[in-house]
Amino acid sequence: MNWDELQKLWQARTGGGVSHGRDELRTLIAEYETKSGRWARVLRRREYREAIAALFVAGGWVTDLCRYGDEAWPLMVSIMLVLGVAAFELRELWRRARGRLPVHATLNEKVDADLAELRRQRWLLSNVWSWYLAPIVSGCLIEMNVTIRMSGTGSGVSRIAAGLVIIAIVVVLVWALNRRAVRRQIAPEIAYLEKLKATLTSFEAGDESGNS
Repeated sequence: MNWDELQKLWQARTGGGVSHGRDELRTLIAEYETKSGRWARVLRRREYREAIAALFVAGGWVTDLCRYGDEAWPLMVSIMLVLGVAAFELRELWRRARGRLPVHATLNEKVDADLAELRRQRWLLSNVWSWYLAPIVSGCLIEMNVTIRMSGTGSGVSRIAAGLVIIAIVVVLVWALNRRAVRRQIAPEIAYLEKLKATLTSFEAGDESGNS
């Protein structure tokens, strides 16, 4: 559905004049485009931030590997795990850039694309264990074990306990923040887009019945 078609349907359904229908339609489109643009920026910033953080952590572990030498080879596993997280985030950026709709895409196509993206983000945040926490926590546990073993100090048990407590706090915090984001941010946006899509579908259905 292009702009002219949507404008005619909006005017017919609202019973308003040309200027009335055009103004209401422009408000509807402006609200949608504002939300769509905001979400695109939020997702892009989040993925850049998480990719950079993962690369920073990997750099720190590379430094440890160089300092401890070949005996710290398990750190290579930690580095590969955290680099996998960074690669996943960068792949998400590439996927969205590659799937970006052309300028002349219809409103229906844009809404469908945004709905699909937000549903994917909902799945990713709801399953953050599978692609983020699991590799990060595994890498941290390996790094902690190697660091304690190579340091040769007698406080290994207390350091392991402290490390596990810190990891547990971070895991719970990340899990809670992701659940909050799904509930307070993504779910309302999905509901908004589903309602907008239903409105557009209703317009199209009314137009088809009126022409039959």
